Amino acid sequence: MRRILVTAALCALALTSSLARPKDPAGPTLSDDLREALGSGGRARVIVQADDAALQSIRARHGESLRRDLRGAVAVDLSAGELKALSEDSRVAHLSGDLPVAASDLITNRSTRADKVWAGTRELLGLVSTPGYKGSGIGVAVLDSGINARHAVMVGRVAARVNLDSFEPN
Repeated sequence: MRRILVTAALCALALTSSLARPKDPAGPTLSDDLREALGSGGRARVIVQADDAALQSIRARHGESLRRDLRGAVAVDLSAGELKALSEDSRVAHLSGDLPVAASDLITNRSTRADKVWAGTRELLGLVSTPGYKGSGIGVAVLDSGINARHAVMVGRVAARVNLDSFEPN
């Protein structure tokens, strides 16, 4: 019986101490790379996620350092001071680094020998040579579980759609 009372008292103490702790002030979450950037004092490329009103304010304040306007976010180039100010802004949901992304097509092109196809061949004094192929006039069929035909890259390029996956409209 005594053991049960001690266990109950410890549970009650743990519960009340966790409820009594002050909560962190509302503010955005920060990615690890930006936590390091805050300490470095340099500039950082940052993706800011926030509601429309906050994003409009950020666009107005940081217009010249705006790198990209995204849906529900903006990418900006900020000083450490500007980053610190945004990290304390309760209207901002999340801050993450806008890290550079390197294209990997160079490796793919070599491994598939696409560069050879584009260049063509010149064999047997040009009698049996083939011209280089660039893809003009070639249609491509994409078999996928979904495509966003309204995406900026796809607008005007989707000739037809067939839904074989469900009864949802095309």
